[in-house]
Amino acid sequence: SAVRFFNVNTKECNYVFFPGNTKLELSDSAYQTLYGASTNIKQNTYLKDIATCFAQDSDRYKYTTLALADALGTDIDYYEAVTSDAIIRVVNLLEPVQFDVPKKMSFKDDSNISVVLKKGTQTLLGDQVKGMLTKPELYDSEMERLQCSEDYIKAYLTDLVSLQSRDAQGTYYQDYYNLVESNTSFEKMRPYMEYWYQIKPANIVIVTAQGKASKSAYTLNYKELQKM
Repeated sequence: SAVRFFNVNTKECNYVFFPGNTKLELSDSAYQTLYGASTNIKQNTYLKDIATCFAQDSDRYKYTTLALADALGTDIDYYEAVTSDAIIRVVNLLEPVQFDVPKKMSFKDDSNISVVLKKGTQTLLGDQVKGMLTKPELYDSEMERLQCSEDYIKAYLTDLVSLQSRDAQGTYYQDYYNLVESNTSFEKMRPYMEYWYQIKPANIVIVTAQGKASKSAYTLNYKELQKM
C-alpha cells in the first residue's frame, strides 16, 4: 500500500509506502469506526489483515484507507486500488518501462508460462511486472520486495510524467481510472490535471513509512511518521 501526496507549491509528488506486514495501533476513534463496520477488527492489527475483515471490496479499500490515514494523522481523500486482474493492463498503458531488475527471478505467469528475468536493466511487460511485484517467494524479506516495488513505481511514474503531450497524459489517466477500483473517477479528477502536468521526474519522491523491520513485522514510528 502507498499514500500519495501532492504539494501545490513545490509541485512535488510524494509516495509513502507501507510494507504489507506493517503493524498498526489504531487510535481509539479509528478503532471504533472500523469495529462498527466489522467486529473482527482488532485495535492492534496488521495492515494486510484489515481487508480480510470485510466481504465487499469497496469496504476493504475504504477501511484500509481509513487505517492508513489514522497512521499518518491526516485525511486521505480518495483511494485507487489496482487489483490483481488490472495490474497487467495498467502497466501496459505505457510503453514497456526500462527497469534495473535487482536479481534473477523465475516464476510462472497467469498463463502458467515460465518467466525468467535476468538481473540488470531491461524492458518489462505487464505480466513480467505482475510476477515480479506480487510474488513474495521471490524475495528474502518483505522489505526487499517493497524496495523493488518502490524502484519500479519510480521508473514507471518517470516515464508517465515524461510523456510528450498533455493529450497523451490525459488519455493515460482516463484509461487508468477505467481500470482501477476507486471512490473517484477521471471526471472528478479532471480539475486536478493541471497539477499533474507540472510534475517533473525530479519531483517524484518515494519513501518507506518510518519504522523498524523485523523478520515477522514492520513496526511504525508514529511520531516521525506523523511529523513527516
